[in-house]
Amino acid sequence: MPPAQFDMWVEKARAVPIESIAPPGLKRNGKEFVGPCPRCGGEDRFWIDPIKGTFGCRKCSGKNGKSAGGDVIDYAQFLLDCDFNSAVERLTGEPAPGKMNGDAAPWVTEGEWIYRDADGNPYLKVVRYRKSDGTKSYPQYHRENGKWIKGKPAGPKIPYRLPELLDADRTEPVFIVEGEKCADRLAKEGVAVTSASEGAGKWTPDLNQHFADRIVWILPDADEPGRKHARRVAANLHGIVREVRIVEISGLNEGQDVFDFLEGGGTGNDLRDLGERVPLWQPPPNGEGISRGPDGLSENQRPDEQKSFVFDPQPYRFPDPASIPRRAWLDRRKHYMRGVVGASIGAPGRLKSTTELTECIGMAVGRDLFTGKPNECGALRVAYFNGEENQVELDRWVAAICKHYGIKCEDCGDRLWVVSTRDTPIRLAGPGPGGAAVVAQEVVDELLKWCDACQIDVLSFDPLISFHRVRETDNGDMDILCKEAFGRLAGEIRSVDLVAHTRKSAPGEINTTVDDWRGASSQLGAVRIARTFNFMTTAEAIQLGVEEKQRRLHVRIDDGKSNPGPAGAANWVKIEVENLPNGDVIAVATLWLPPDPFQNVSAADMRVARELAQTGEYRADVRSPKWFGWRLAEHLKVRIISGGANSKLDMARIKAIIKTWLQNNVLEEEEREDKGRKKRKYIVAGSFRPDPADTAEPKHEHEDELA
Repeated sequence: MPPAQFDMWVEKARAVPIESIAPPGLKRNGKEFVGPCPRCGGEDRFWIDPIKGTFGCRKCSGKNGKSAGGDVIDYAQFLLDCDFNSAVERLTGEPAPGKMNGDAAPWVTEGEWIYRDADGNPYLKVVRYRKSDGTKSYPQYHRENGKWIKGKPAGPKIPYRLPELLDADRTEPVFIVEGEKCADRLAKEGVAVTSASEGAGKWTPDLNQHFADRIVWILPDADEPGRKHARRVAANLHGIVREVRIVEISGLNEGQDVFDFLEGGGTGNDLRDLGERVPLWQPPPNGEGISRGPDGLSENQRPDEQKSFVFDPQPYRFPDPASIPRRAWLDRRKHYMRGVVGASIGAPGRLKSTTELTECIGMAVGRDLFTGKPNECGALRVAYFNGEENQVELDRWVAAICKHYGIKCEDCGDRLWVVSTRDTPIRLAGPGPGGAAVVAQEVVDELLKWCDACQIDVLSFDPLISFHRVRETDNGDMDILCKEAFGRLAGEIRSVDLVAHTRKSAPGEINTTVDDWRGASSQLGAVRIARTFNFMTTAEAIQLGVEEKQRRLHVRIDDGKSNPGPAGAANWVKIEVENLPNGDVIAVATLWLPPDPFQNVSAADMRVARELAQTGEYRADVRSPKWFGWRLAEHLKVRIISGGANSKLDMARIKAIIKTWLQNNVLEEEEREDKGRKKRKYIVAGSFRPDPADTAEPKHEHEDELA
């Protein structure tokens, strides 16, 4: 088989994202996915790095006798236990070049083009391959350590033939054509000509700078994609170039281009004459082809608009308070609010995604699934996008949640969208010229159009990192992403929630806060509501009477930042499992309430406690056989005794009751000498004086204490 065709076939396999063939059940751990090894079954030794495109298992042996690992082809061989060619065939879905397989045909190289930067250095290589059935492929390569490596360059796009463009006479027009083949052919006519990689519809703003103050004539292909592309290029360059014209070549058949025109006898002078007769391009009234920002301005309009900036704020006019709209909360827990971008922050395994999806299903149904109480605003239209899991895994999650909470598909109607974007990513922003963030306005526009058509109330993006390509540690980039992309999606009528990861905890840290959100601090400032997810700590488990082996099944959700309202008390969820009919066991999030120590404790019990304390013989120290709690437990029929193997839950209950009564002055601590003349603390009756006719116990704050 031809070496070039074989290399292209192999490179196509290496371009397959390794995570797309990952086994189910992997969980994100930092930049990697970890979980059970599909070969040896080990739970803690298998990993995949989607950024580097590599995998490894610390137990399984590889080809060299060392631990198994390598790139996506090595992983396919490892997973399928097959040879190199078979692995490449499985990844590409194509037989080896020259190997006929039914209707399969070999790839033939049709051209190779090198893009060079302003200094003439190789920057990008584009190769064109074609099959006899007309199928085409255009892989791209970048330079790395003096070699061509599969994949686009990390930097911005540059025009084709950039050095020649920079040297061209600035009083003569620069022709922009669609495709490198057309550019090379037209260059033989002695004109300045360029193109851009990836074909029609792929012009990006970072190309515009190379045409400042130039005369630009655009030659579209004779088809609708070509004409639309020409309008888009013109819209991008308008206001940057000296003039721009769209020069359509008459006489071409549908699908033909300038190459066909020249090969058919046309000349560069013919194109010059034609261009002189074409009027200057002007933006249409409806703005067709122009990418605009949230303020309605195109990027090339901004400098002039800034020059005419007018600042004339008016004195504050005090509105009638009764006329100010109420905050539009969409859930009973007050995390989702119209017109607001919020965040759900936590380390892996803390039920963020499961809780978020449960809340989304509940809002679509019209009730809080955790409490069973109806939402005041009724059923909502909710979309949950997940960039880590495939659709089948999300289907398992939904099935488990619905089974656990008794939800039927008709309960949601057509109001719920649960969509995996892992294989078809949605990127709302990416790097622009110089690497700074640029909002993908076309993506945001398309999402807004869809949201408006479907009347979406709530959008959830899980996790945030999967929905952008900007530098997450750069304050400016993340501020633009959160405000100009997600903020625009929220507008005034939608709630947007971002599920986000935390940085690695420092040694000694137990719980994370909103300040541990991984990345730039500006993202926390850009959202208006944020909550954290943390495992129950050992101290909380002791206080609440939860066994240590059960502790990490409990997750505490705290309002870490809630500018629109006061910080609420913590909520708890607990991990339960649901068995699906297919045999899968799936984790679900359920409401967990800390036990109420005052359940079945009456005002009469409080008076008995005060009478016991008035004797002054009971100690405040839980280690003492004379601890007041032992006597109180005996009265309340709580089964704990000094020196016994007591229940942590019962101990926590008695401690909480005593602590609350001490806070409310039902009881007090008194320090005095015992019979051995050592100072000890004793429990005595406090200054609280209940009305003899009042049967209600004093206010206690055990909810806050236990939460």
